[in-house]
Amino acid sequence: MIAYYDPFSDKHRKKIRRFRSGDDLVDGFINEEAGELHDLCAARTRLYFDTEDNLVGYFTLMPTTIKLSEQTRIQWELGTRRIIHPALHILYFGIHEEYKLRGYGRHMMRDIIHMARNFAVDIGCRCLVLEVKRDNNDAIAFYEKMEFVTIEEDEPYNKMALRIAPYTVEELELME
Repeated sequence: MIAYYDPFSDKHRKKIRRFRSGDDLVDGFINEEAGELHDLCAARTRLYFDTEDNLVGYFTLMPTTIKLSEQTRIQWELGTRRIIHPALHILYFGIHEEYKLRGYGRHMMRDIIHMARNFAVDIGCRCLVLEVKRDNNDAIAFYEKMEFVTIEEDEPYNKMALRIAPYTVEELELME
């Protein structure tokens, strides 16, 4: 699979218009909003193509902050004093319906986690966060397999997070 960092070139726009994930919000975002956010440097979108140059999927990351409960902060060893933590928000994550259940989503999520861990050291992000429809059991199960945990339940979405970076002094020293 090939990933492109600059997905909104003329070369890719036709393929983006034909993208169908089965979710109108995911399809609408890549066609209508992702390019503008990318151009404003407010978010970054990465497209994934197979070896025959078919658009398999995409994701969009955006910096944010997240309020974590005391229980989560203790479990993740983030200390209890700071409530708000820098994070990367997986704003959208979509796989073309013809490529679902073939391992592409897992591959893309591993790329996201790898990228986020690299960013974490440079910009201080401590977790990845995403929202998933509460009734989307397949997606929730997928994210749980990737070690995301539900940190907030609010109709119609669950907020899930994954700790991506060391925070304690001891862990930072181990990285050196």
